[in-house]
Amino acid sequence: MLKTIASFLLLLIVFVSVGNATETEVPSLSDEEISQLNELATYIEQGAAEKHLLNNLRGKSHPIRAMSAAILYRLDQKAYRDALQKEFSVDDYQARSRGEYNFISSDAMLEVVGRIENRYPQIEDKRILLLLAFSTFRNNNMWISTAKKGDISLARFFRSAFLASVFEGTGLDAVAVSSSIDEETQKGN
Repeated sequence: MLKTIASFLLLLIVFVSVGNATETEVPSLSDEEISQLNELATYIEQGAAEKHLLNNLRGKSHPIRAMSAAILYRLDQKAYRDALQKEFSVDDYQARSRGEYNFISSDAMLEVVGRIENRYPQIEDKRILLLLAFSTFRNNNMWISTAKKGDISLARFFRSAFLASVFEGTGLDAVAVSSSIDEETQKGN
């Protein structure tokens, strides 16, 4: 699992070129929310009572709803597709159609990820950091330019990295799932 996370971050760093830095706010989570996320992370491999996870989908905390949706989707792709779609959509299509992209440098992106790590040292499962990075970049239309891969949406990158870590060992393809989420989101615009 840590190998997957490290691979994603290394891949991103290798392909990134410097862009313009933009200040990004890290999500503010209570100790209770962090505790819930740590508990939910244990459910990824072990499974959990669906009722508990379903109750989380009605909560106020995006990271808790998103973690619950990903675990539920891991259990039953058909039944929980809509929940996954809702929590992992990145709706930047209108801004992008107007040519609006917020580019940041790789150093700025790494600084944001570092702030997440430093703000929440009590996080026990590093997959949660990927989820929080996704939540941070989700509604900011933030991108990095890469020398070899072109422009990369940070929200989409961290979403795929998180989903890959949750889906590990299942045969689910996080990139394909992420692409289908984007296709559905784009249809809705």
